[in-house]
Amino acid sequence: MWTDFISYVEFIVTFIGVFGIFTYIFIDNIYVVETTGFLAVFAEALLGAPQFYRNFINKSTQGMR
Repeated sequence: MWTDFISYVEFIVTFIGVFGIFTYIFIDNIYVVETTGFLAVFAEALLGAPQFYRNFINKSTQGMR
């Protein structure tokens, strides 16, 4: 939970900056590039997990989006 919008923006800019520089430095290392890609796809694939877990606990798909 963010205290305000500015702290959220600061985090996003810092995160993008740090990982952008990290990726630029290690762009020739295939292991770093492949791991970064895998983590990105894995994180996106897990976006629906809370909804599926809630449906499993409730034993219902009512409210499925």
